[in-house]
Amino acid sequence: MMPMSLLSSLFAFRTAPGSLNGFNQLKTDLNSQLIPGLENGPENVAGSIYLLKHLSGLGFEKAITMPLVCCSAHAQLQDQIDQNAALLKAEIKKQNLTIELAISAKYYLDADLAAYAQNAPLQCFHENQVLIKLPVDGFTKKHMDILKLLVKESYVPVIAHPEKYKFFNNAQDLNPIMALGCMFQVNIISLSGYYNSVVQKFSQEIVRKKMATYLGTDLRNLKQAFALDRALHKPAVVTSITQQTFRNASL
Repeated sequence: MMPMSLLSSLFAFRTAPGSLNGFNQLKTDLNSQLIPGLENGPENVAGSIYLLKHLSGLGFEKAITMPLVCCSAHAQLQDQIDQNAALLKAEIKKQNLTIELAISAKYYLDADLAAYAQNAPLQCFHENQVLIKLPVDGFTKKHMDILKLLVKESYVPVIAHPEKYKFFNNAQDLNPIMALGCMFQVNIISLSGYYNSVVQKFSQEIVRKKMATYLGTDLRNLKQAFALDRALHKPAVVTSITQQTFRNASL
């Protein structure tokens, strides 16, 4: 774990010209995975607390954490989420952290989700909005039909980090999904070039064309936490935060 003195020195650079002082304008982060012991997130409660403190230091007042849910194993996974989240919330209270933690879900788009959504309520992170992760191996008509079903069930699907999917080539490819009434959430570190230049260019196009409803950190480890520090000084991130409007603050 990085010493707090070094962490403080990283934060000190935020006042440089052309940089942001923090993500205070967004206020709320979404699409992180901060619950310990799940997916590729923090291994333990201490790791989760560290990342929450880091988000607070970046200016976020609230974090909506969203572990990935596959509906085929929903009941078993939900029990684990609830148990681990209870441990984390107890430690948040013990340490009197000021950042608010809300827990929702990110749903994997497959046939199991379609069946589940017709028989049980999905966890919405805001009003009737649900975060959706697309399959990495392709987006077909059947996936489009599942999105249509969710809309029919009165949900608003919010597609997580569309810029990362290799089967989309440009923002125009997103138009059919947007026409359904879906929204998009772009990763802040995509804009800063954390993944690669292709993802960076695509994310910037989505934001520039005002197709992104939300920005999110997708935070789950220290490497990404420090990438967020560096993102405060990246021109594309500074321009996006200062010149575009996102709905994070409404969450």
